Amino acid sequence: KDFQLPVDSAVVGDANAHPGPIALTKEGCAIVIRSVHTTRGDAVNHFVYLNEKGEDKIRIRLKEKAFPRFLLYSEKSSQFVLSFKGAEARQQFVTAENITTLAVNALGQQIWSQSIPVTGTVTDVISLADGYLIAGNFISIKDLTGKEVRVKPGTAECNPYLVKLGERGEVVHVTPV
Repeated sequence: KDFQLPVDSAVVGDANAHPGPIALTKEGCAIVIRSVHTTRGDAVNHFVYLNEKGEDKIRIRLKEKAFPRFLLYSEKSSQFVLSFKGAEARQQFVTAENITTLAVNALGQQIWSQSIPVTGTVTDVISLADGYLIAGNFISIKDLTGKEVRVKPGTAECNPYLVKLGERGEVVHVTPV
């Protein structure tokens, strides 16, 4: 399948399209395509859902501009859950960046979005019976009360964290380990 997904709506062929995370469903597959403008470097993300024949079921331009990390499909809620962080493929530990997790329903509508600032990485997003679990490593993260939790000053180490989101994207629990 050839994806020509421009950054600017008036110009075709102005961007390089890079395939991102893929999720399989019973009816086909979904993929996040990241289009990066060839000269300016700005990027946009497209969510594409194809049926078994490779025909578009959904093709939408996402408002989220960060780098796509994970995509999963929840059969229970009939929604796709996408996670984004940073501007490039390589995640960085120097400054805080938002981990943005959002859901798109089977009609192509974004139904919720949640951003969590963390200085660190996101390493996995897991579907649970009652929501989603985001896992990663941190140097600095805020708990549910807004209190900042940091690793020991002067060390180059990081610690794992878990963030539980409810089915509608609400932050249920933040656990720095």
